[in-house]
Amino acid sequence: MEGGGDLTGGVAEGDSSFSHPFSHVPLLLYHTRNLDRLGGNLLPGPGESGDGPMSADLEGVRKPGPAGFPQEGVPGSEVELRQHIDYLAGTIAHYRNWMDQLLARYQLVNPDAARPAKRIYIGNLPATTHEAELRHFINNLISQVKGCAGPGYPIISCKLFPMHPGASEGGLTGLHMAQNNADRTYAFLELRSIEEASNLMALDGVIFHANPLKIRRPNNYDPGLAIMLGPVDPNPCMDLPRMGIIRTMVQDTPNKIFIGGLPCEWFEEQVQELLLPFGRLLAFNLVKDRATGNSKGYAFCEFVDTSVTDVVIQALNGRAVGTKFLTVKRALSPGSV
Repeated sequence: MEGGGDLTGGVAEGDSSFSHPFSHVPLLLYHTRNLDRLGGNLLPGPGESGDGPMSADLEGVRKPGPAGFPQEGVPGSEVELRQHIDYLAGTIAHYRNWMDQLLARYQLVNPDAARPAKRIYIGNLPATTHEAELRHFINNLISQVKGCAGPGYPIISCKLFPMHPGASEGGLTGLHMAQNNADRTYAFLELRSIEEASNLMALDGVIFHANPLKIRRPNNYDPGLAIMLGPVDPNPCMDLPRMGIIRTMVQDTPNKIFIGGLPCEWFEEQVQELLLPFGRLLAFNLVKDRATGNSKGYAFCEFVDTSVTDVVIQALNGRAVGTKFLTVKRALSPGSV
């Protein structure tokens, strides 16, 4: 059972005590805003330099705040500031514990509700992959980027499946379908918490044995239900930038670029060689035939720096590549996003 609370007894369906479960969230947000008013950063601890990310600008705290932010109760000394931050941290921990208990009670009523939100599809695995190897890799990766919700490793189940030519990948359909070569393998992981499953989604595109992994939700994932059970988005505080991950799913944004006219014998690396001189890629997908694994001759991408979108289009559209000419343009027409 998920959740860290000490529960006493179950909950009957229709129990009025379970109505409006997040009515206290505005109060939690109020306390979080108070922390923002104090500069948003914790003070340095004993022996710390005070010039790192945990430092706070005490002088700024003593100055009048911006319009609309009353200064009553804002500490005027370092000791008072520490006490106030400790109070806010304790309050946030208190509400997190309450939410854990709330989620655990909900799962007593509907024990299977959270399972789809804790399962993750992993595609584009080499056929030689072993379950223990994949489990070890993902566990260490989540820990490395600070994506664990608690001590220990987050994966509780890992199952591998062979990919047969033309087969549907683990029941994934539509936008959730990953494009795999015929000799690839895929896996389903179950994590101990919804929070950690959502954090794993941020690692889409991480390299495993020279293959960019395709990390997706299963087709029975219901975001409307999942958001009532835990975070549906990855934790923004995870240590991701240094990983240099290029996502394999390109979202539908105004800066999504279509690249057509590619030689069908080209691999991802060759297409990326055309693109990387313009900047770091946020996401890239070379579309392949599901049965053969061969490229269909077109790809989609988006850059971290969206200001280069027009530069890329102007530079590459119409460029000769072998006997073909590239067609490079925005993937979506204006107003369609």
